[in-house]
Amino acid sequence: MRVVYRPMRPDERGFVISSWLLSYRKSMSAGIVPMDRWWEIMEPVVARYLARSRVIVAADPTETTRTADLFGHVVYETPPGRLPFVWYVYVKHDYRRNGLARGLLRTAGITVDTPIHYGCRTPVLTRLHEAGKLPRAEWRPLLGRVTQEETHGQGQGQDDDDRDEERARPGS
Repeated sequence: MRVVYRPMRPDERGFVISSWLLSYRKSMSAGIVPMDRWWEIMEPVVARYLARSRVIVAADPTETTRTADLFGHVVYETPPGRLPFVWYVYVKHDYRRNGLARGLLRTAGITVDTPIHYGCRTPVLTRLHEAGKLPRAEWRPLLGRVTQEETHGQGQGQDDDDRDEERARPGS
């Protein structure tokens, strides 16, 4: 199997969005979005994150049909002054366990020794983390949900969640 890692082309955006949403929607960390409204709610959210992120795809250089030539993708950001933030890594089921996810991350400048934050936790990612294959990865979804402007330069936003919960409790 021949693979090239390259930036996503505009006509591949649909594959990235649909594969992310289809593979993430049954994850326990996907929140409380109702299944019957999943696409309606989550497609614009993912599109928003894609607009500010970088996307690398793993592709077959010999294939020319749009989705047949794509094996997977990584969606990530490299915010100034922060650790790399990985939104999502996806590899088609039939091509998993061939090093494609590792190749996608490596092309993004991320190795197992790179400390990163990530936004979407899936059962596959949880198993990799528990097996020690991502020792420097930390699940910090709130860091991706806020912009630098929204944190007003006060840290990275994660601890603000605890204060918000305190303010939301009745009688506080």
